[in-house]
Amino acid sequence: MAIALLRSEGLVTTSRPFGTRVREAPQRRRVELAAGSSVVARMPTGNERRTMQLDEGVPILEVHGPTGDVELLPGDEVELIRPRDA
Repeated sequence: MAIALLRSEGLVTTSRPFGTRVREAPQRRRVELAAGSSVVARMPTGNERRTMQLDEGVPILEVHGPTGDVELLPGDEVELIRPRDA
């Protein structure tokens, strides 16, 4: 049960043939939000997790742009920053 809890929190990964190991901290990249954007954090669906190759327990960020576009970002790989003042 302890390993399952650590996996659900995104702290360890389990894969064949490697077994269970501590998950490396990913390199973060900065993403600047456009003015008028909003962000929703949520857990991914199974399909989203497979498509984005996310480990279990890693949230995604839905960035809703001012024009209605939506971008999905892995929550452990990005740092969101606000637009710079003009």
